[in-house]
Amino acid sequence: MNHSRQLSLAALDPPNHPSRLDYDETEIAALADSMRDVGLINPILVEPNGERFTIIAGDQRVRAARLLGWTHITATTHEPTNHHQTTQLRLAENLQRSDLSPIEEARELYRLQHDHHLTTPQIARLVRRREPWVDQRLALLQLPDDLGPLVHTRRMAIAGALALARCDDERHRNYLTQYAINEGASAHTIAMWVESWRVTHDLAQSAGAPPPPLFAPSGAPVVYMQCSTCHGQFPHTDLRIARHCDPCLEILNQPTPAHP
Repeated sequence: MNHSRQLSLAALDPPNHPSRLDYDETEIAALADSMRDVGLINPILVEPNGERFTIIAGDQRVRAARLLGWTHITATTHEPTNHHQTTQLRLAENLQRSDLSPIEEARELYRLQHDHHLTTPQIARLVRRREPWVDQRLALLQLPDDLGPLVHTRRMAIAGALALARCDDERHRNYLTQYAINEGASAHTIAMWVESWRVTHDLAQSAGAPPPPLFAPSGAPVVYMQCSTCHGQFPHTDLRIARHCDPCLEILNQPTPAHP
């Protein structure tokens, strides 16, 4: 049976498997300011461990409480029937909060999937999310090392990072990554760049495609995209939208014969 009561902060131990990769001291300070003004809205969740208590969820609230100089905090005590139930409860509570990074969410989902042998539909029901959301988060764990930290710090959108991961030329991928970050390219534009690289790479059987030209910092952004016929790179304003049936499209995509 679960019940809430005041617990001494000195009797609390950190989670056995923290959800967070790192802690933002600015966020904790902001949380502390909120708790100072309106108090603790949601009790933390703990599990008894002898005379002490292990935090299941609410580690940031505990850090903020200590920053405020509190000696006690309201906690809901969870009496688990087994270890798996405790872990699932902790992961579900954390994933339902909005302050975890996408990578931290992905790590929690991975634990549910592999440590507790849950399927995607089971995870989706547990964390109250759609199945595509679960699949997308799990895909983040396959990102190259240069992209994962960007998603974790939210410098790169999830869809953009997953699109960039399809470019397996590290040099070219790094170039596109910096170009996308500096100019705020959308995930759709990034996907177009990567697809352009893939087509050019396959046609030329080379190690990479020419990167999109950069422009002066003071100039207007120019997005370069691939022409569907010649596969060259041109400013998007110079390209035209055309509709073709499949037979005509095949003809247009045939190589132009060389003139004698």
